[in-house]
Amino acid sequence: IATRMVVAMIYQGGFDDRGYIIGRISAALYRDESIPLGYCSASHDVVLCTAESIGRFTIVHDPHDSGVPLVAGPYQVVVGAASLSQYSVRVTVETASTVALKEIEAKQEAVEIVERIRQIESDCEHLTVT
Repeated sequence: IATRMVVAMIYQGGFDDRGYIIGRISAALYRDESIPLGYCSASHDVVLCTAESIGRFTIVHDPHDSGVPLVAGPYQVVVGAASLSQYSVRVTVETASTVALKEIEAKQEAVEIVERIRQIESDCEHLTVT
């Protein structure tokens, strides 16, 4: 199950005839081209692009906060640039196992342990102490 989607943006400006132009971009995350998702806050490592540093920000979509689930299907990151900019986009999705899947795995592990205990008991029957 997908539990969270994170869009990490890194950007910088570029050079033209006037010299270095500071990069300025904005971005948004959408599902099915019409449902806006996620948010960006100062607590998500926001750094503006300057002549000395590369800019970065993160858009986070958490279904528990928004009530909009992460489902299979198309997602879109829309990027707009207000000046000459170069950027990189990294999208990651955090996942978690369902309780039912963990229950199946635990039952299988328990069966393997019981079989191993039976094998050990069988092997110990033939041992004698002298």
